Amino acid sequence: ERETTGLSARIQEYVEAHYTDSSLNISAIAEAFGVSTARLSLSFKERNRVSPNEYLAILRVERSKQLLTETELSIKEIAVNVGYYDASSFIRRFKQITGVTPLQYRRSKEDTNHGNDA
Repeated sequence: ERETTGLSARIQEYVEAHYTDSSLNISAIAEAFGVSTARLSLSFKERNRVSPNEYLAILRVERSKQLLTETELSIKEIAVNVGYYDASSFIRRFKQITGVTPLQYRRSKEDTNHGNDA
């Protein structure tokens, strides 16, 4: 169990350090750690309650939320910045996780910020 926890923690750190790499996926992570994708998924999910792929997606969405509210970058630029090849897959995944599109998210935050100025 201790080995599984250690592996899972190292995987989490690795994903956090490399999430902007669009080629990062479960196979690449498993290869980096010299384990099978099945073992990687199992040990990671036991500790974190989400799969490595889901963790990666959540991490990317959380970072993109920052970029949406703190920068003027386009949706496409943000998609690339957080590790997506293209804007359409980013938008689809963002909406799956948050329930709104990136543009809707940005506009809702702009509305909130402007409301505070009045």
